[in-house]
Amino acid sequence: MPPRNRTPAAKSLKAVGPVIAQPAKKSAVALRSASPTEASPRDGDIAEQLAALRRDVEELGKTVATLGRTTRGGAIEAAWRAEATFRLYPVSALIAAGAVVAAIAFSVSAIRSRPANARDRPTLDDIKDLIAGLRNRA
Repeated sequence: MPPRNRTPAAKSLKAVGPVIAQPAKKSAVALRSASPTEASPRDGDIAEQLAALRRDVEELGKTVATLGRTTRGGAIEAAWRAEATFRLYPVSALIAAGAVVAAIAFSVSAIRSRPANARDRPTLDDIKDLIAGLRNRA
């Protein structure tokens, strides 16, 4: 298989984006203004909070874009690997593809081979046996 190319876009997002279970930034929320006993926050505080929220949204957008590029790059790399595998091992690839097609064909034929009555409802004989068994109990 060809060597794996390492590009700067394929690096881990650990250094770039937030970590799971990382505490939220306190600059986005003023905890003192959230208490019901105090008066409403001043206009300056609201402007600062909006600016902080805008920065957070921009950061989130950049993180999502980077994650999308990385995912897309991973999918392209997987396609390249599959293509290289098919080129290097064509007989094995044909055998694997044939096995998948055969498994799908067997499962479809097994589903279609059952008669419609067996799938839909019990036969009349089964119902008669059930009623006879119930009568014998009483």
